[in-house]
Amino acid sequence: GPAVIAGTPGSPDRLPLSWDWAPFSTADYVVGGTAAAITLGAAIIHPLPTHYLQGGVLFDDAVRNAVRPSSIQTRYAFRDASDVGLSIAATWPFFVDALATAWWYRGSRDTAQEMALLDLETLAISGAVQGVTNVLVSRQRPYGQYCGTPTLPGAALDCSITPEYRSFFSGHSAFAFTSAALICVNHTKSELLGSPWDELSCGTGYVVAAATASFRVLADEHYASDIIVGALMGTIVG
Repeated sequence: GPAVIAGTPGSPDRLPLSWDWAPFSTADYVVGGTAAAITLGAAIIHPLPTHYLQGGVLFDDAVRNAVRPSSIQTRYAFRDASDVGLSIAATWPFFVDALATAWWYRGSRDTAQEMALLDLETLAISGAVQGVTNVLVSRQRPYGQYCGTPTLPGAALDCSITPEYRSFFSGHSAFAFTSAALICVNHTKSELLGSPWDELSCGTGYVVAAATASFRVLADEHYASDIIVGALMGTIVG
C-alpha cells in the first residue's frame, strides 16, 4: 500500500532508496583517480609516430562508402551532433539519475552520492582504456587521406598529428555506451522510477549511444570498426 512520509500518503516509488552495492572505498578513490590521471595524460600525449593500424579493415571501407556524406559541411554537422549526443550521454548518470532522481525525486542523498561516485570511477576507467589504446595504436582517421588536398588543407587543425591519428577506438562511442550501461544498472538495480520507466530509461540510453556512435562514422571521424569496439568496451566496463 501507499507509504506515509511526513504524514502524507505517498506512492511506493517515492520511498527512499537503499544502496545495495558496497560503499565507495579508499581503493575506489585510488582506482578512479589513477584512471582519471591516465585519461588526462592520454589526451595530452601525442599518438605514436608508428601507426599500427592503417586504413579500413573488413567491412570498414564498404560502410564508409555507403554512408559518408559528400558535403564536408554535412559531415561537420554530424560531428557536432555527435558531440551533443556525447554530452547528453556522459552527464545523464549524474544529473538525471543521481541528482534529479535519486536525490531530489526519491530523497536519498546517500544513494545519490554513492551512485555519482561509482559513475565517475567507471567513466574514468573507460577513458583510461580508450585513451591508452588510442595513443598506442595511432590509427589515422578516415578523413586523413584528404589532408593536404584542396578539400582539407594540411594546415587545418584536423590534420595535425594529435586529432588525425586517434581513430581506434572511438572515444565518443566508448563513453556513450559506458553511460548507457550505467543508466541501465542505475535503474534496474536501484529501481529509480519503477516499471516501465526504468526499462524505458535503459533503452533510451542505448538509443542515444547508438546515434552518437553512428554520427562519428557519418562525420568521417571513425571507421565502423572503431565505433563497434568502442561500444563493446564501453558496455563491458559500464
